[in-house]
Amino acid sequence: MKIGLDFDGTIVDCRPRQQAALVAAAAACGLAAPLDLDAVWQHRRHGATLVEALVACGIDATEARRIGACWVETVEDDDFLPHDPLLPDALAVLTRLAARHDLAIVSARRRPDGIARQIADLGLADLVGELHVVAPGAGAAAAKAEIFRRRKIACFVGDTESDLRAARLAGIPICLVAAGQRDGTWLARQSDDGAPGVPVLGTLADFENWMSDALLR
Repeated sequence: MKIGLDFDGTIVDCRPRQQAALVAAAAACGLAAPLDLDAVWQHRRHGATLVEALVACGIDATEARRIGACWVETVEDDDFLPHDPLLPDALAVLTRLAARHDLAIVSARRRPDGIARQIADLGLADLVGELHVVAPGAGAAAAKAEIFRRRKIACFVGDTESDLRAARLAGIPICLVAAGQRDGTWLARQSDDGAPGVPVLGTLADFENWMSDALLR
């Protein structure tokens, strides 16, 4: 069976990189007030875009848009990529999954070369058989869904509502993990629309346990 996995927030903790890039973007835009990084992150975990989170934290909307645009342009710069650590147990879980299944990372990034280098640097290259990178933005879900169909990915593990849309477009099962960019309450609301239940789990280790149980049913 081929399992698809998102990268940011599913395999790696993208909070340190995103926050480091945000500090740099705010400084580049001349923001005078200090940023409450934890508050911004929590607003994003509850479903806000970066600009919405900045405004909710008291940043002027025009300034928030300037900072957000700068952040988008720089968050995947080489200086920030090393800030992405593996989430706890991710390496061990992927090692066990790769021994029994084919693994494919399907992620929305602006720089395919950057994520490919991260996969190698984090010691995942021998575990991941395929890497597919789509452009971020409104078309990301449809682009991921096309990859799911074309590459015959049987199920997907992600951490955002975009991942959920992609899996549903492709008609494949998905598990959502709440260790990343959205919290469990937000993810449960997105999946609670009358469609078949979507497991909202804590981490990849919980997905591994869920899949083991599912295969026994």
